[in-house]
Amino acid sequence: MQFIGQYAIPFLIALTGLFILLSKKDLFNEFLKGGRDGFITSIKILPSLVMLITAVSMFSASGALDIVCRLLSGITNLFHVPKDLIPIILMRPISGSATNAMLIHLLETSGPDSFSGRAASIIMGSSDTIIYTLAMYFSAAGIKKTRHAMPASFLILGFCVLLSGILTKLFFYT
Repeated sequence: MQFIGQYAIPFLIALTGLFILLSKKDLFNEFLKGGRDGFITSIKILPSLVMLITAVSMFSASGALDIVCRLLSGITNLFHVPKDLIPIILMRPISGSATNAMLIHLLETSGPDSFSGRAASIIMGSSDTIIYTLAMYFSAAGIKKTRHAMPASFLILGFCVLLSGILTKLFFYT
């Protein structure tokens, strides 16, 4: 098994190179065209990305995140959600990098084998940054009306949060 893992990537790279050499198409120009299209797309989404990063930074730095976490702690106690998971749950739909930083802080303070650490890891693995993803993809595709995409995404995030608690209890605390 280790042999396969060790040689899989070099084999795929060599196979791709061989495919390029034996192909009848001008794949170098296709590669350049794809790079150019990717660059144009990144320029298109840059204003949305800057706005999103600024908003997340302002929300965290202003202390608003702490206030919202305190306000929601009563509701989350009903669902047995630990207090240290609330910032991760709130920031996960907005910013992946901010949530990663919060996860690292949580793992350093509570420990990776704590209920919160395990549940947060499941949340991070089973959910995605909703607002970032919808803003970037819809902006790049030129879609103005998102219709049911955002409500459905938040419903799935809620499911992921509840399921993370259930799975953590099921696999680690029974």
